[in-house]
Amino acid sequence: MIQHTMIQLGDVEEVVFKGMDGKRTVRANVDPGADRTSLDYLKASAIGAGPLVKTVTVRQASGRERRPVARMWVELRGFEDIVEVGLSDRKGMTHDAIIGKDILEREEFVVNL
Repeated sequence: MIQHTMIQLGDVEEVVFKGMDGKRTVRANVDPGADRTSLDYLKASAIGAGPLVKTVTVRQASGRERRPVARMWVELRGFEDIVEVGLSDRKGMTHDAIIGKDILEREEFVVNL
């Protein structure tokens, strides 16, 4: 019988993003309502995020916004994989990143908000 270990996450977690020029550990909001993981574009630029793979339109309360998406290596509590990460301006936000459903649904994560 295979046992699955559930990985408990809080509402904020440390996550490592790796680019072509280095890596950065940031604090990220864990948001089960967000479709895609995202990172502040200045942090992404500093580590050489890429390649850019597409542009997506994101709906927000303030309207729609087009954002680039980069393929990056992401590490979170034992999870390690290449993920398509949305790049956004998170200036003025509490944390530099959001962990979304694209990662949360890949693993046995339980989110304790």
